[in-house]
Amino acid sequence: MSDKKYSYEDFYNKISLPIKNSSLKYKIFLFIYRYLVYLTVLIYMALLIYCLIQGLYHQLFNAVLTPAITFIVVTIVRRLINAPRPYKVYPIKPLIEKNKAGESFPSRHTLSITIIAMAGLYIWWPAGVVLWVMSVCMGISRVIAGVHFPRDVLAAAMISIVAGMGMFFW
Repeated sequence: MSDKKYSYEDFYNKISLPIKNSSLKYKIFLFIYRYLVYLTVLIYMALLIYCLIQGLYHQLFNAVLTPAITFIVVTIVRRLINAPRPYKVYPIKPLIEKNKAGESFPSRHTLSITIIAMAGLYIWWPAGVVLWVMSVCMGISRVIAGVHFPRDVLAAAMISIVAGMGMFFW
């Protein structure tokens, strides 16, 4: 169909129906959607403690400051943009019910986990790789949940990559 409204509805139904129709897939989805955040925090805290114990104070400073600044700037920008959520633009039934109407662009969950993944690559690359896999899962889960458009998670990932490259690797 050429109408974008119906194209997004078709896209969303295509990615969400297999999860809605399977109890096991839905449980896996909910685990990723809800608990990946906590696992990210645990890994991030372990990386910061590692820096502290090893005396890597410069890395510790960068690994705290860069995600914090990125998060604050994006929080302000997304309030200014105030992009609507998919379920407010299209007649879709999201997998996760939210009452929030705006601040969809960019996704702060995806931004946060991706900038933390960049910090992980900077501090100890194996943790960074694990965090990158988690970042991809987080971004996908936000779209499947119906709370973000793909552009929201892609923009968040790109912002985090640029910020991370600028602060950690140049």
